[in-house]
Amino acid sequence: MKLEETNMHLMNPTSLFFGRATDYANYRPSYPPEAITSILDGLCTTLGIRAKPP
Repeated sequence: MKLEETNMHLMNPTSLFFGRATDYANYRPSYPPEAITSILDGLCTTLGIRAKPP
């Protein structure tokens, strides 16, 4: 079935994604802890929030 032939508004969103959570969990990218720390530190600096107690 071609996308242009599909009435997306008539489709059930649950059926579109049913059973795909496992694929998502298996194939989504992971990020090194240093990258997450760097992003959070930059965000906290931008917002003026202390990420860690002095």
